[in-house]
Amino acid sequence: MYDISVIPETKWKQDLIEFQHSVFCTPEWLNLVYDEDTEPIYIDFNDGSSKIAKIAGLIVNNKTIKGYELYFYSGPALRELNEDHYNKCLDSLYQFSLYNRFLKLNIGSYDNKHSLKYTSQELYRTERVEYIIPVKDADTIKYGSQFKRNVKKAFKQNTSIQTGNIANLFNQLDTLIKSTHDKRKSKFDKDYDHFYLRFFNNKTLKRMHNNDSTTIYGTSNEDKINCAELVFTCNNYAYMLLKGCNSFGYKYGMSSFLSKKLVSQFHENNIKTYNLGGRPPTKDGDGLAKFKISSGAKEIKCYGASSNYLSGPLMLINPLLKLGRLLPKDNKIVNYLKSII
Repeated sequence: MYDISVIPETKWKQDLIEFQHSVFCTPEWLNLVYDEDTEPIYIDFNDGSSKIAKIAGLIVNNKTIKGYELYFYSGPALRELNEDHYNKCLDSLYQFSLYNRFLKLNIGSYDNKHSLKYTSQELYRTERVEYIIPVKDADTIKYGSQFKRNVKKAFKQNTSIQTGNIANLFNQLDTLIKSTHDKRKSKFDKDYDHFYLRFFNNKTLKRMHNNDSTTIYGTSNEDKINCAELVFTCNNYAYMLLKGCNSFGYKYGMSSFLSKKLVSQFHENNIKTYNLGGRPPTKDGDGLAKFKISSGAKEIKCYGASSNYLSGPLMLINPLLKLGRLLPKDNKIVNYLKSII
């Protein structure tokens, strides 16, 4: 086990760049998403006088069941990628949660840039995949043939790029996101929530107006934006939070064109990686996954962990949680039951 120290934000972030971290393991992100029911927490993991890792997340006040949850968007920021260190950090968080009587512990894997697995027994391992473009090594990026054709189609439309983070661009992005939502729902007969990250919502978007860490990039044709992305950038890492495209943009390959232009721009600005977002390891979204790989992204398996209820009367339903983990993951009824417990 490692010693855990809760550190003030300003002191905690001073040496963050020495550790391999997610964009979501930063004060810049947490200060965008926290609200009246959450509070950022900053932790260092120490082994004697050696600092092994860091992590940042949220203490969540769950008012309906009267207790607090410890939530992290991503795993620990490690000084060196070592699976033993990764496991010890998560086990230390588990003991910390027990000691402080948190209801639950949840450790996500958003923007994890490694495939270190949690193999201990205290928590339950979760799995996702992320699609990350290695911008730093731009010369090694391999684009798909359809992606290249789309870029050429968009180029012939005299397409230019607009950037900014003013309110008007957010309004245009919202329109494009709704267009994409309607198209995908009609095509696949499945609904989805584009606010897939916890505590990421319309209130967060308003905080992002004129924020130095967030930028909207859009393709423009005759002064009309037909495709746009909202990108969060921190410490030379970039993550695509939202993307939308209208029928003109789909027809002329604007999404591919925008992605190609951003990789070139990010490379010039010393961005190390550009994460196109991820998904659970299921068949849903295979088409989108293929597009991301065609865009030059590498598929990275990422692992997090979660606990059962650790305190209070809800510990009585832990047997149901254990049973739920054994049931099929792609069943609608099973997924609904899991969501309400």
